[in-house]
Amino acid sequence: DEAPNVKTFRLMEPNLDSMPFTFLPGQYATVTSEINGEKVRRSYTIASSPTQRDYIDLTIKREQYGLESRHLHDHAIAGDLLEISAPAGNFFFTGKEANGIV
Repeated sequence: DEAPNVKTFRLMEPNLDSMPFTFLPGQYATVTSEINGEKVRRSYTIASSPTQRDYIDLTIKREQYGLESRHLHDHAIAGDLLEISAPAGNFFFTGKEANGIV
């Protein structure tokens, strides 16, 4: 728990291996859940360091009308299996694009 309506979910490979992908700061992963018999997909920015290979963290605010965020906050427990996509998104800064960001 980060705040009353914000949680960080640490996702790991079930067999405790390294994550099967790499990512850049600012990329996101898409979580897919079945809620009330319907597949729901929502994307969340990866909050952990890309140098960390054993897990990824997704920090998710519980939105009052957010199907996926409510589902994760209200039902996900340690040990659950979640379906996530490989990282995506082109909004990142590697340091090669410019001398600075300010």
